[in-house]
Amino acid sequence: ASAQDRVPDLRATLYWKPALATDKSGSVGLNFFASDDIGPMKIHVQGLTNDGRPFSFDHVINVRFNPGK
Repeated sequence: ASAQDRVPDLRATLYWKPALATDKSGSVGLNFFASDDIGPMKIHVQGLTNDGRPFSFDHVINVRFNPGK
């Protein structure tokens, strides 16, 4: 298949991990691939603390085209 035959990846949900544990400081790192859509993308994280309190966090990143990849 050639690059022209490739179907664009335009998924709305790019990463889903229902059970993600933090380190002792409460931090966690993760990597994910963006879709083929470019521009601003909202990252939304929600979960529960160890004592059951809900939390939510939003952050916007800017996805750019990288022709070298």
